[in-house]
Amino acid sequence: MRLFFHRKARSKLLFLENLKAGGFSAGLFCYHLGMNKKYLFRHAPFLFAALISVSLCDVVFSQSIRFDLGQRLRRLEAELEKDLSESNRVKALQPMEGAVQNFFSGRLDDAAQGLDQAWVQLLPDEQQVLAQWVAGLQIKPVGSLLADGDQFQFQLTQRFETNGKPPTTYEVRCSWQRLSDQGAEEMDKVVLPMQPDRYTLKLKPDSDYLIHVAILSADFEISVGEIAVARIANFYQRLEQLKKRMAAGKKATPPWQASAAATVRQQIRVLEQWAGPNDLETLLMAQQELQRLERIADVAALPDWLASSLTENDQQLGNRRLWVKWMGPGRKSAKLRIAIPAGLQGMDKRVPCIIALHGAGGSENMFLDTYGDGKIADLCEKRGWILVSPRIGLGGVGLPMQEVIKQLAEVLPIDSEQVGVVGHSMGAAYSMQLVNEAQDARSDFQYQAVAAVGGGRPTKIANLDAQALQTQFFVAAGSNDFGRGGAFGLHNALERQAVDSTWQEYAETEHLGIVQICLEDVFEFFDATLTSKD
Repeated sequence: MRLFFHRKARSKLLFLENLKAGGFSAGLFCYHLGMNKKYLFRHAPFLFAALISVSLCDVVFSQSIRFDLGQRLRRLEAELEKDLSESNRVKALQPMEGAVQNFFSGRLDDAAQGLDQAWVQLLPDEQQVLAQWVAGLQIKPVGSLLADGDQFQFQLTQRFETNGKPPTTYEVRCSWQRLSDQGAEEMDKVVLPMQPDRYTLKLKPDSDYLIHVAILSADFEISVGEIAVARIANFYQRLEQLKKRMAAGKKATPPWQASAAATVRQQIRVLEQWAGPNDLETLLMAQQELQRLERIADVAALPDWLASSLTENDQQLGNRRLWVKWMGPGRKSAKLRIAIPAGLQGMDKRVPCIIALHGAGGSENMFLDTYGDGKIADLCEKRGWILVSPRIGLGGVGLPMQEVIKQLAEVLPIDSEQVGVVGHSMGAAYSMQLVNEAQDARSDFQYQAVAAVGGGRPTKIANLDAQALQTQFFVAAGSNDFGRGGAFGLHNALERQAVDSTWQEYAETEHLGIVQICLEDVFEFFDATLTSKD
């Protein structure tokens, strides 16, 4: 493909070439954004950031591969979060840039090793020899994540060969959090022997288990990863009962009742997949999710069904990150993940809402599970704000986001005058579409604050009246960020239109890590622009 092609034609051709090669998300981005020819090929690898996240939606990868890559990304992010300094970021920069190149070339094992090498580089020197070997390990369940009987078995397999050598002696340490269907929570640990064919854990009935596996050798404990399993009585019978109860919801006229029924049907399919031969793109506490769906069936006719669907277990244990399918007119819908902060009581006191827009190839899980190991949800929780993360497809969200927020404000205490947006990569570009949709509607609704991170393009604000536009912008990118050119172009375009925009560049930062690095500054920006009302 030659650079003198017309930009739009070249973007379409690149889309088709990537689609043919299996790179659906890369093609989607190039077609959807039509990037400037100067940056098109230089920026293409930054799609890796979205593709390797725990919320990969790419059809060319099996569930197990994207879950495994997501686990490795989360492990890297958790280690980086301990020290976000520039000197620490530079340690991971080179292996991450190599990982980007390998992934874009289709060398998935090399890309996974790049993630792990970046993680190893962040560890203390004395732990790196052991970590080099641990990096290649993968937790693989034997059979389903729905435990059959009182046992769950797993294997530790080599995801790929590494330069590290296994230590002469080591222990496999499992720690787990158990949550029973009655809300009782337990923490336990067990030490397992070296190198058996498979490991066996005893499980109590009607419980979720979040199991963490680590290797201990020479007084160093190195994390392998996590897996969520459950033992649930009458699992399939309960799903069938739910299907029958919610069948009438297909014809429900109140928007909230149709959304409640659609949410249950969607999550039933997720639970069936969880219990089947394929795992999910993210960890799922299946017992709690099944209880919540049964609760929705009880309260589906109520306008406040969403908040009412939180079980007593959810309230006690902080499991308030919910999957929702919101229905609109004309069979349009939006797939959402919503994080509800603790302490919300009724609809009297309304709070700010943050909309989080993921990058190409991602899903509604991306901001809640990656981008700093779900850091944005914690930042919203500390402030008592509601977080809404939609899935963005070829046609956008499905429903206009301002309509989604308007309807959600009828069932959750969202202050529609205090809505902020943060978007990464493709999501940064899409955030500008949201602004223009609100401007085109010529309604009273406006987004108060927009943070465009690691992406965007020069954008003309629709129906711009500098006196009337209330939106303030924060635009950011990393010094080694493939999306820097688009982001800086967006900032310049906003300034030329006399729109309030702040530019921030982060040294020794590439496209994958930029969201995690800048989120604290993004929320300082939100703090200054979104002020809670009494």
